[in-house]
Amino acid sequence: MPATERAAVLERAADLLEERMLDLVALIVREGGRTYADAVSEVREAVDFCRYYAVQAKINFAEPKELAGPAGERNELRLHGRGVFACISPWNFPLSIFTGQVAAGLAAGNTVIAKPAEQTPRIGFESVKIFREAGVPEFVVQCVAGDAEVGAPLVADPRIAGVAFTARWRPRSELISRWRSARADRAAHRRNRRGQRDDRRLLGAPEQVVDDVVISAFQSAGSAARRSASCSSTPAARRACCGFSPAPSRAESRRPGRAGHRRRPHHRRPFARGAAAHIAKLRASARLIGEAR
Repeated sequence: MPATERAAVLERAADLLEERMLDLVALIVREGGRTYADAVSEVREAVDFCRYYAVQAKINFAEPKELAGPAGERNELRLHGRGVFACISPWNFPLSIFTGQVAAGLAAGNTVIAKPAEQTPRIGFESVKIFREAGVPEFVVQCVAGDAEVGAPLVADPRIAGVAFTARWRPRSELISRWRSARADRAAHRRNRRGQRDDRRLLGAPEQVVDDVVISAFQSAGSAARRSASCSSTPAARRACCGFSPAPSRAESRRPGRAGHRRRPHHRRPFARGAAAHIAKLRASARLIGEAR
């Protein structure tokens, strides 16, 4: 399929994602445990991924790029797909990251075998269904469900030309690291990092810092993509700390499907155990400002 046709398919997929916003949001809330606000943002991000990679397909794959010819020769750079890509996505962004990985593989001219997180398989299958309705042939994109026992043989298969993944858990990271060591030029790895805020932001609007930290702490509870705040003993920092005191009560634990709900429950027990250990460590080393239950 030419690059321009692949781009058109991705644009149709983006349109279908927008048309099915309500159904996708309901599925993300029900299966992924996300809040309504987060689910809407995730569908929008999936749409953005499709449109972005559609543009990239037209820019990078439609026509060869002419390079300089130092000796008067004509040099061209042509980009093409490598073969079959394995896409492994996480549970904390079950639609956007899954869709983005698949869209990237398709835009580059590859076939894709996609494995959603074992906690959110229905969201992955729904995304693949939309790609197929947009015009992707059935044999070009396949979706498989399961845990690491499915992912391990998938990435280890010598017929896999590349892997796109977002890893957090040590077994999965070690598995991909071994794969990368053998095929270092064919792996794409996205690592989540915690951000940190300093006192300069506090000088302007401490209430904004309070809101940002509460959102960051509770909206994706259990996710590796969370941020922390660093405050020293400045007057502005003390004002922000006063703002934190009532903030956790606004993020009380309820079912994420309720309108206005801002807190996401821990999706997996290991994350909950890790959070409990972190809380115990902070109780011994820091001052408690507020607590949500």
